[in-house]
Amino acid sequence: MKAAWFLPRWALLLWWRARERQLGISGDVTGSPASYPYGKVSGLYPDLRVISEIGETPYVCCGYCSAHMACWTAKEGLSTSMFHEAHDIRDEGGRPHNNGSNATELRNGSARALDVTLKALAVDEIKDRLRSGFAVEVALQYADLPSYLKVQSNDFGHSVCLFGYRDADDCVGFFDPLWPNDANGAWAKWADVKRALWSDGNHSTTITKWRADVAAEDVLFNVAPMTTHRDALVRACAILYKDSDLLERYSVVAATDTPFGFVGSTSIAHIIVNAGNTNYVNRDDVIDIYPYDREFE
Repeated sequence: MKAAWFLPRWALLLWWRARERQLGISGDVTGSPASYPYGKVSGLYPDLRVISEIGETPYVCCGYCSAHMACWTAKEGLSTSMFHEAHDIRDEGGRPHNNGSNATELRNGSARALDVTLKALAVDEIKDRLRSGFAVEVALQYADLPSYLKVQSNDFGHSVCLFGYRDADDCVGFFDPLWPNDANGAWAKWADVKRALWSDGNHSTTITKWRADVAAEDVLFNVAPMTTHRDALVRACAILYKDSDLLERYSVVAATDTPFGFVGSTSIAHIIVNAGNTNYVNRDDVIDIYPYDREFE
């Protein structure tokens, strides 16, 4: 076996894959899932893609890559390579390669290496965080996942990143570091994911996210309408949506915190009047709701 180390890199990789299977430390990695029964995740902001752990062996960086993905949604300018931020998280978390990780180490590593705060949360809190546009790094038991998300046949503790929520069919965005780098996430039924999750405290959520970008077709709104008796002060650069599920983007707020006429609320959004149009904004992007104190025109 010592002679294997003198093989070319590609041959060494093939040898190691065979060795992993012989030792039972890795299953059959086959790329992305064979099917996406609920579709591929696309069109989210920001447009998260998989940051893969399969660029080195053995495959033990799932936690660091998942935390890296969560941090990527929280702080602009991060790379999408495991060999940068994921390794930095591992180093600052306190363990060498091939020694696993736990939730506390991922939170500590993210804070120290990237200045990104991840907070512990309970399983029952995860879906609301996803609804609100935040990412969640979760720990789970791989064998308990549905077959449509699996690319390996073994059972092991695993970590993935969840990002995005689709209210119409109760699906969450599932991003697995065992999939190829830059792959799309998969929409997965929340019930399918929830049954595989480890207990409360083994999961972490972001508390910040990217500011809205200003696309060419966006119209910047910074004048509150004179039609209601209450105002919602909306955070600068927040996204305004056409629909209550916060899926169809309408425009973006100007670069200053801006008051809009407040109409009402849903479980995940506040409803505002925007220059005569009814729009929806994420609850977390509304700073305050207060009595309207200006004169009507």
